[in-house]
Amino acid sequence: MFYICSNGEPNTITFVSEGCLRITGYSQQEISLNSKINFRDLIHIDDRARLLQKYKVKPGEKFELAEEYRIICADGNIKWVNEIARGIYTKTNDLDYIEGYVYDIDCEKNESLAINSLSAYQRAIDTASIVSITDTHGRIIYANEKFCEISKFSKEELIGSNHRIINSGFHNADFFMDLWHTIKTGKIWHGEIKNKAKDGSYYWVDTTISPIFNNEGRIIQYLSIRSVITKRKKLEQEQEQLNSELTHKYNELMQFNYIVSHNLRAPVANMISLTKLLSEETEMLDMNAKALINYISKSALTLDEVIKDLTQVLSARSPINEKIEKVNLRDIIKSVENNLEDQIRESGTKFLIDIDENANFFKSIKSYVQSIFYNLISNAIKYSKEDTLPVIAITAKKIEADLMITITDNGIGLNLDKIGTHLFGLYKKFNFLKEGRGLGLHMVKTQVESLSGKIDVRSEEGKGTTFIIRIPV
Repeated sequence: MFYICSNGEPNTITFVSEGCLRITGYSQQEISLNSKINFRDLIHIDDRARLLQKYKVKPGEKFELAEEYRIICADGNIKWVNEIARGIYTKTNDLDYIEGYVYDIDCEKNESLAINSLSAYQRAIDTASIVSITDTHGRIIYANEKFCEISKFSKEELIGSNHRIINSGFHNADFFMDLWHTIKTGKIWHGEIKNKAKDGSYYWVDTTISPIFNNEGRIIQYLSIRSVITKRKKLEQEQEQLNSELTHKYNELMQFNYIVSHNLRAPVANMISLTKLLSEETEMLDMNAKALINYISKSALTLDEVIKDLTQVLSARSPINEKIEKVNLRDIIKSVENNLEDQIRESGTKFLIDIDENANFFKSIKSYVQSIFYNLISNAIKYSKEDTLPVIAITAKKIEADLMITITDNGIGLNLDKIGTHLFGLYKKFNFLKEGRGLGLHMVKTQVESLSGKIDVRSEEGKGTTFIIRIPV
């Protein structure tokens, strides 16, 4: 676009070539004599101050301009242009007018930007990742510095070689057959590979291999980008070892549970039966013998209860073999009410149940859920206030991926400041006026945690207790 501009404000363009329509989107008539818009007003706001300063003619200096800048075209698009201009002077060296040429460099600018962006991306990849390119036969034709650094091989050793040069022998033939089958069919392969460096050390890489196609769609090369994950794999192996040890200890615990359940209970049952037979022959025994038999009988019964409790606690800590099934929460509560029918009727307990529709059905260990509700509801009835009918409020709702259950009573409450961390302890009792062995709350917490959940409690003496349970479903 050629133009002639008068020397004066506001730099009126007196002539412009037809190229102005292609570059700016405005016609010759719209730009000439500033009839619709002054060309200088098309300059992008971020470049305008700089350009307007350049357009100012300094006394005693010849006007010349060679600048790249952006303009806003008639359609609103932004375009890069290059302007070359000079001043035309009179015989007395006064500036008569300015003539110049503006041409489109948008493609050049964008191409340059793309090249610069690509170069920056490549530098970032080369710095952080192992990069290599192979031909279709797997021979390495490019290896970056990171590849050399990690593998301990020089570029000269890598170029022309196959990736078998770093094969650790860890992966079997099927592994690499699957890799080659994937990339040869034009797909991207991703996986983790254990490699062996030149010095004999091993390293793991997270690998992505992508085919490179020519214009006809034929595979001509393969690009491999790998990230070193040796530390992560080491941590994973340590975790696997820890899990293996825990599984071993768990199996030992289950074996102990089996011994307790089957080997100890049998002789204890025999002791109970024997003391019962002896007690039936009390006429033939003196007082000391009777007292001794009675003592042995009570001890055997107590031992039997302890064994039952221990078996129950160990079972609650081992949900691995328990069945995951669909749970209907309303049915669970109804089942607990049926089991506690006598206690509910005698105490006059009233239930307030509010269960959201999306919280009623979920998958879990049904026996655990039922046990949790049974223990908390039976406790609420047992520890109710003498002069007040028990009211138990049960709510359930979904919060993201969790089921939140609250069970609130109006019973005698607890002094949590005094009880502290002992609330869910085994055989911990806080009210000795009521029967109980201090097992229920321990079982509740154990089973909630076995379901990967959490339990919290809020209570105040004389004002009741609220248990809040969150389990993933």
